[in-house]
Amino acid sequence: MTRVAPEKASQLATAILDVGERMEYAKSLDALDELQDELETILRGVVIGLRDGTISSDGLDTFKLGYEFVRDEIGLRREYLKRQAAQDHAQDDKVVVVRTAQSA
Repeated sequence: MTRVAPEKASQLATAILDVGERMEYAKSLDALDELQDELETILRGVVIGLRDGTISSDGLDTFKLGYEFVRDEIGLRREYLKRQAAQDHAQDDKVVVVRTAQSA
């Protein structure tokens, strides 16, 4: 009988870093929400795997560090996109239509 070794938590850090790499291409809050959901799904899978033994705690610190880094980066990207949207809206409000005698 062969026993399958549990996956190491550190191996799943690669999936988290993949989410982080795709974050820079997120141009909308909806896209960031999707990445956040994906990140949370990975985390949930690790927690369940640690509980049921399919994931070992080897490299858990690495996983945690990667998770926190990407989570924080998503938050920063979210704030950046919100500021950009507010600036774009403010610029739209500053547009003034001037009619000249020729255009009237």
